[in-house]
Amino acid sequence: MIRAIAFGLALAVGISPAAWAQPLQGGELVAASDLEPVSLDPIFGNAPSIDGNYYNLFYDNLFYLDADSVMQPELATSWTIAEDGSSMTFQLREGVTFHDGTPFNAAAVEYSIERAIDPALNAPHSTDISAVSSVDVLSEYEVRINFDGFNGAVIPGLANEAGMIVSPTAAQKEGFSRHPVGTGPFRFVDWRSGDRVVAERNPDYWRNDNKGDALPYLDNVTIRIIPNTAVKILEARSGEVQLVDTVQVQDFPAIEAAEGIELIKKPTGIHQFLAFNTSKSPFDNVELRRAVLMAIDRAAIEKVVSKGYGTLTPTLVPPSEFIYDDSLEPTPFDLDSAIAARKALGFNETITISVIQRDPDTQIAQIIQAMLGQAGYDVKVEIMERGAWVENVRAANHEIGLLRINVPRIDPSMIFTSLMGRNAGLNFAAFHDEGFYDLIDAADAAVDREVRRELYIDVQKFLLDQAVYGFLFLRPIRDVAATNLEGLRREASGTWLLDEVYFSE
Repeated sequence: MIRAIAFGLALAVGISPAAWAQPLQGGELVAASDLEPVSLDPIFGNAPSIDGNYYNLFYDNLFYLDADSVMQPELATSWTIAEDGSSMTFQLREGVTFHDGTPFNAAAVEYSIERAIDPALNAPHSTDISAVSSVDVLSEYEVRINFDGFNGAVIPGLANEAGMIVSPTAAQKEGFSRHPVGTGPFRFVDWRSGDRVVAERNPDYWRNDNKGDALPYLDNVTIRIIPNTAVKILEARSGEVQLVDTVQVQDFPAIEAAEGIELIKKPTGIHQFLAFNTSKSPFDNVELRRAVLMAIDRAAIEKVVSKGYGTLTPTLVPPSEFIYDDSLEPTPFDLDSAIAARKALGFNETITISVIQRDPDTQIAQIIQAMLGQAGYDVKVEIMERGAWVENVRAANHEIGLLRINVPRIDPSMIFTSLMGRNAGLNFAAFHDEGFYDLIDAADAAVDREVRRELYIDVQKFLLDQAVYGFLFLRPIRDVAATNLEGLRREASGTWLLDEVYFSE
C-alpha cells in the first residue's frame, strides 16, 4: 500500500489561538549568536543546528520536522513513500519564487538535491542524505527522490541543510556562499565578517498566517556574532539585542532576576568533548589516548563549568536519546594509573590542545591543561578563531581538539554519519577504520528502531574501546529573549524559525 501524507497549512503552523492575539507588523529583530557560519550555502555549513539559525532566514525545505519531530510541509504540499521504500514523490507548492525572481519548481528541487550529493563538490552535508541516488522531474510541480536503500536517516537529512532548496540560477554564480538565494521568509542584505549577517523581509514570501495576513511580520533580522557570553547578556539587558543563543548555567540566576528579558528553554543541550588526531603521532597510539583520558576528572570539570546542572554521559549521546545506554563505560579517572601509564609509555613530549576562543571552551581547556599537568604532561593550549580552528582540525593539523556539539539531533545519523562515517566531511578525529564504518552504515540502513538502537550502541562501544574521543559532559543551555518577543518557533533540532516572530505592544 502506498503511504500518503498531506497536511493543511494550519496544521503546519501548530500555534495556539492565544499566540495570535495581535501580531504587529514591522520592526527589526537583533539576535546574537556565538558562532559565525563559514558559508551561507547550506550544504557547506559545519555547525549543524547553529548554522540553521541563519539558513532558516533564507531557505525552505520540502518539509521540516517540528519541535515534536513531526513532518510538516513547506515547499511540498504532500508526499507519498513507495511501499518498498525506494522513493518519495512530492507534490510541490505552486506560485513560489526565489529571491532573485526565478520560479521554484521540480527542476529546482532536482538541481538542489543532486547538487548536495554531487561527489565532485564534496559538501560536508552530503552524508546526511547519502541514501539518495537520484531525482526525477515528473512534471513542473511533481518530483520523485529515489533512494539507494531507504533508511532511518534520510527523512531528517532531507529536513535539514542538505535538503534546503536553492535558486539554481544563483547557486551557479560565483559568490553564492556569501550571497544566499532561496525561497525563505527573509532576503539577504549583508554579511560583515566577524560582525553580523543582515536580512530583510521577503515581500513575496509564500506563507500567510491563519488570518490570511502575509508573513513574515518583521521588516528586518540582524544576527550579530558575539562569542563572549557576558557581552551577549549585557546587550540583551540593554535592549540592543532581543534574542540570544546559548548562555551558560552560571548566568541563569542573573538573567532570571533581570527585567525585560527571560530564559527560553531549548530542546537540546551541549556536549563538550575532545577529539584526538588519530592519524599521526603521538595520538595514533591508542594506549596514549587512554592514558591521557585517565588523567581527566570529568566530574570535576562539570562541577566547575555547569555547577551540577550538567550530566556525565558515557558518550555524546544524551539520556533522552533512544540509543542512550548508561551501562557503557568510558575510560575512568584514575590519576595514579594515569601517571603510571604515561611513564610506562615513556612519553615526555609537549601536547597541544587546540580550542576555539569562546565560552566556556577556553576555561575547559585550561582545566584539562592543569589536570594533565598533574599526571606529568606538558600541555600547551592553543586558542584560535573558529574559522582557523575548523580549517586546522579538518586538515588534521591538530593534536587534541576541544569541541562541542548540540544534542540530541533529529536522528543519530546526524551525528555519527556526519562526524564519523565513511565519507564524513567533519571527521575531527581523522579516524579511519573499515569495520567501524560498516557498523555506522548498518545502523543507518536499518529501519527497525530496536535494531538501530543495538547497532548504535555497538558504535559507541567501539569509540570508547578505541578512545577516539574524550567525552566530557553534557551541559544544559538556554536562549534569552526580550519579554515582548512573541511567536518564536523551533525545529526539532532547536533552530529558530523567525517567520512568525513579532514584538507585542
